[in-house]
Amino acid sequence: MAQIHPRQPGLKWVRSRIDPGMPSPPMEKLVVASGYYNSSAAYGLYPGDPLKRVNDGSFAAAGNGEAISHVMVCADHYLLSSGDVRTGGYLPGSLTYTGTANKENPLASVIYAIPVNGQIFQAEVTTAAATLAAATAYIGECVDVIAGNGSNTTGLSGYTAGASASFAASTAQLQLIDIPRFDWFGRVNDPTATYWLGEFVVYEQDTTT
Repeated sequence: MAQIHPRQPGLKWVRSRIDPGMPSPPMEKLVVASGYYNSSAAYGLYPGDPLKRVNDGSFAAAGNGEAISHVMVCADHYLLSSGDVRTGGYLPGSLTYTGTANKENPLASVIYAIPVNGQIFQAEVTTAAATLAAATAYIGECVDVIAGNGSNTTGLSGYTAGASASFAASTAQLQLIDIPRFDWFGRVNDPTATYWLGEFVVYEQDTTT
């Protein structure tokens, strides 16, 4: 059965492993590295983008194979070239700032993000599995994210989980723990169609460097 629901790129919080009854995810306020771009200065950070910690303690988009520490939620504030301070659902591209990478720096770009430890996220798998049984066999296996540029028009992330054939027992960024029967809209989630949805935990690794 082909999927008919809209695409849902990025990592979306599902629930906490530590407290399954938690109604909303834990969030932290983080300062973003100046010039934090993943592949082009034209793109920013979007809800669902996985993040990494960089050497000065600030955060940037995590690429394929890099340790994921947080998942982007929204922008707390950022400074436009006009000098105006804004907030919003995503952090636009082409933003740099002066001064230290510190939340108290009024010029810095600051976001809200979910720490990944103990949390479960939903992500799209880019290619179809041969059968439902084949997809189910991936549970417990790991796969890296596919880094993609988000949209400055829609504010949507460009990240997905890797292709079905990329699942392996060895370590990678995401570990599949379940395949939900339905998507976010209550429609059937079909692993034999492209962009099927899996529930993942960030594989236990050092997320502090």
